[in-house]
Amino acid sequence: MLKLLKYVREKWVAKELAEKSIFYDSIDLYTDVAISWLISVIKKPLVSLMIQPSLNLDFNSVFVNSKKSFLKLKVRVEAIFKAILIEIKKEEMPLPLAKFLNSIITPNEYLPKEFFSIFEKKRLDLNERWALSTIKNNQKKLIIGIFFFVRILLDKILLNPSKIVLVRKFYNIS
Repeated sequence: MLKLLKYVREKWVAKELAEKSIFYDSIDLYTDVAISWLISVIKKPLVSLMIQPSLNLDFNSVFVNSKKSFLKLKVRVEAIFKAILIEIKKEEMPLPLAKFLNSIITPNEYLPKEFFSIFEKKRLDLNERWALSTIKNNQKKLIIGIFFFVRILLDKILLNPSKIVLVRKFYNIS
């Protein structure tokens, strides 16, 4: 009986490791797809942010702390959020990206526990395999919002100097 339990446990752990590997390979691929799609969606407000040095999000440069520049920055960041929401509502994102997003909000789909932030873990109903047991509409919006706004927009585009350099070169911004 113990040998059977050990065998089942080993198979379960092996399956979990294989699923984790596949998931992380796919997340890298879909992150790249999301970056390309998001840059094309927000190019006007993003370029507008880069053209004006006082609104630059590059933290290595000097940021002017004036009320006027803060308001301009606020308008452009708001435009970025609106552009993303409009494109998501139009359902014109690449189909593979939409399918991936659907897979991460589907109940009982395996997701590595490292995928979710502490903030998300506290707000989601996750089972012992770190799969969503049940999911409400506002929880779906939370997961997709964090994916686009935190993991892609902030982490991979705005706070990633190499992506900013690529966008600047592409649009001939000095």
